[in-house]
Amino acid sequence: MPPKERVAKQSRAERFFAKEEGRRVPVASGLYNLRPTAETKAVGRLLSPGDSCAVDEPLAEAIAKGFLTAEIASLREQLCIRALLARADAAAAYASVLAIPVRTDRQRKANRLAKALREFLEVVADEVDFAEYIADKTDELPDIDNERKILLLGGELTPLLDAYASEPLPEAGDATNPEVGEFFLALEEWWRESAKNTDRRGSKAVRNRIAAALWMEFGRDIPDGYSGEEWAKRQFQNWGNSPESR
Repeated sequence: MPPKERVAKQSRAERFFAKEEGRRVPVASGLYNLRPTAETKAVGRLLSPGDSCAVDEPLAEAIAKGFLTAEIASLREQLCIRALLARADAAAAYASVLAIPVRTDRQRKANRLAKALREFLEVVADEVDFAEYIADKTDELPDIDNERKILLLGGELTPLLDAYASEPLPEAGDATNPEVGEFFLALEEWWRESAKNTDRRGSKAVRNRIAAALWMEFGRDIPDGYSGEEWAKRQFQNWGNSPESR
């Protein structure tokens, strides 16, 4: 019996873009349409004041307790925009991760090229030195303009190659989850800019309920074993970039 073919496990980035590709529906013009998804439906609801949304209840609570002062329709629009921008940032982060193997190969080539160029410049420098030595002995001007230009340009290029070869790469694999991280960073920023009286007791709990409701509004799941509020609290603790998020 032939051995089973081993299938490589997809990374989060690969799954993200595979899902994106699955949304595309080719049309005759050579372009494509996007299939409706939980996300597009959520956007439609959030931007339609007459539609009911999961975020309505926690937003109303935040207004009633004095943490938010705008109308619910305006707050829903703000949250929708933040969520979409967070998703775009996540896509950019995932694309960066997928580019790591290509970038790694280019950095290796840059490193090899810098090493070879230095060796070549040493040879050219020896030629220039020898030509200048002969010129001193014979009073003849050496024809080494090209060699001098090579030394000048090579001296400028090698540091650039070194810098390119040593640029840090983004974190690879599944160590981070930008789709979650960018969402909670965006929500944390929105809360800091929009909320009032956040030093009062209960403000973070309301923030957590809003975030969890928006996350589920977009058709995303809360891991088993967590309430939405508890999971959102953990994410703000993991991803928050200010003392207030902890």
